Amino acid sequence: MKKIFIINLVYLLSILSCKDINKFSGGSYPYAETYVIPKSEKEVINTIIKLKEDNLDYKVPKLQWAGKETELLDGRDSHWYYFYFYFKDTNDIVEFWTREGNGPNETKVGFFSVSKGLNGSTHLINKDLSEKENTEIKRKFEKHIIDKIK
Repeated sequence: MKKIFIINLVYLLSILSCKDINKFSGGSYPYAETYVIPKSEKEVINTIIKLKEDNLDYKVPKLQWAGKETELLDGRDSHWYYFYFYFKDTNDIVEFWTREGNGPNETKVGFFSVSKGLNGSTHLINKDLSEKENTEIKRKFEKHIIDKIK
């Protein structure tokens, strides 16, 4: 009996230590890096909009997609409010969402993708990037966005 318990414990610990543990998560964005902000979603959305208005470098330039000039616009889709921010110095476009948290004054922010360049491919956070790239982009996201909306 003790042997079975130890085997199961070792198995469980090996699963939990896997880099790709999120592939077992449910939902639309299983790899998203999520943050909980102790403010209402309306307040967080307004703060993010103001942050972008005050820092025009965060506005994503128009880009070519499927042969057409395209503009990535922030906005609500279902229960998520999507945002696109441009980091001009590294030519990265980050995409994240907000949604109501579990309490009345709680908002979840989910950082889920980064595009390398205006014509680059999209990479999922916590999945497609190397550990170093993932850590760097998350730190940058936290510094430029999360820290400013808390």
